[in-house]
Amino acid sequence: MFPAGLPPNLENRTFQQTLDLSGVRFAGVFGLSNTRLSAGLRFTGDTLGALHLRGAQIDGEVRVEAKTVSGDMDFDGATVRGPVLIQVEQLFEIRAHKTEFADVVTLSANRLRNLARNTVGARFLKGLKLVGSVEYSIPMMAATQDSEFIAEFSGVLEWQCAWAGRLDLSHADFADGTVLKLIGSSVKGGLQLPLSKPLEVHVDAASIEGDVVISTSLGREPLRLVAAIPPRLYGRVTLHNVNLDRCCLLGNRFGDFELVGVRWHRRRGRWALYDETLFHMGVRAQPRDIREGYQALKETYKRAGDHVRSGDFHYGEVEMRRREYPSLWQRVLWPEAWYWLTSGYGTRPLRAFCVLAAIILICGSWFLWNDARFFQWSEFNALRFSLAVATLQRPEIPQGFSELGQWLYRVEAVVAPIQAAMFGLALRMRLKR
Repeated sequence: MFPAGLPPNLENRTFQQTLDLSGVRFAGVFGLSNTRLSAGLRFTGDTLGALHLRGAQIDGEVRVEAKTVSGDMDFDGATVRGPVLIQVEQLFEIRAHKTEFADVVTLSANRLRNLARNTVGARFLKGLKLVGSVEYSIPMMAATQDSEFIAEFSGVLEWQCAWAGRLDLSHADFADGTVLKLIGSSVKGGLQLPLSKPLEVHVDAASIEGDVVISTSLGREPLRLVAAIPPRLYGRVTLHNVNLDRCCLLGNRFGDFELVGVRWHRRRGRWALYDETLFHMGVRAQPRDIREGYQALKETYKRAGDHVRSGDFHYGEVEMRRREYPSLWQRVLWPEAWYWLTSGYGTRPLRAFCVLAAIILICGSWFLWNDARFFQWSEFNALRFSLAVATLQRPEIPQGFSELGQWLYRVEAVVAPIQAAMFGLALRMRLKR
């Protein structure tokens, strides 16, 4: 404890060694403004007052560990070239207007006040990490203003925290390749991420109450949203030019989503939910939940006139319905399986045409093999006869035709037109796309 509880004023000085104040207790303002700290700074203790480092030049690590900080930590205009670690158990406030942090900044506190408002113009060149069971509180009376970041970020930003207001990063400047991790975070006033640069945002198990607006400027690489564990989004969701190829979203109301230029996961040549790929890998999701998600997305894109994605989500819906059957035999023999095999659930015209051609070819070959004399042993004649049967021209059955050939004639007369109709429906779907 300094005399009378007041720390000394060490402003405008140079320290070649680490300024180590471990075990210090003070209640006033510890002045280190415009100080040159060549090897860093260390503060540890139960109770600290205010720490002012305005305009300081710090080349080493800054480490502050305390139970209570009664004042603020002021880094305004400072340059910190080493890592910063600040761990405080109680409420405190950090100021860093126009401050440059060249290494990772880690802040851990029970509550951290006015972070967005106090970092206007700051540059976090290697990331900002907010860790612990943390509540980063923004006054509800000014939630919109106080949660709006106007700072420069790069590197990895790990924010596992609870925001008591809207989190607005639309005016923040993110360097290329920046990764924002909101894993397990709670945002109770909405999230806004309209950006001019691509960004990767991890939202695994996040909970966001309020409207969510995530977008990237048109013509640029889309923002990538990543989640192996689906986030819970309770308000209206607007996604413009967003990449969801590695984002699970089951459990959310897809009917409340506004989707423009969204890039979904690709699975075997079609647009799909990433949840389906994880399901096939044996991870979590139930086919019923995926089917319901596909139903909602199919209707959303149908209303928007996007038949490409509507058709792909229809494919996914029926595929998940087939996967709901508990028995392997049901999955293979039930109508959905034949629907998939013969036309790709009405979305694959090439497959439907190939199946139709195979029916005509197989039946023609069988006619030739079993009743060759009626076709002068000519493959062409047998195939022409099979084609006539398949197209409902009803060619006359030759006198003396074998019993097996007559049954094959009847089967082809039923099956081939059905397959031709499947081809027509699939082709119509393709042309609409």
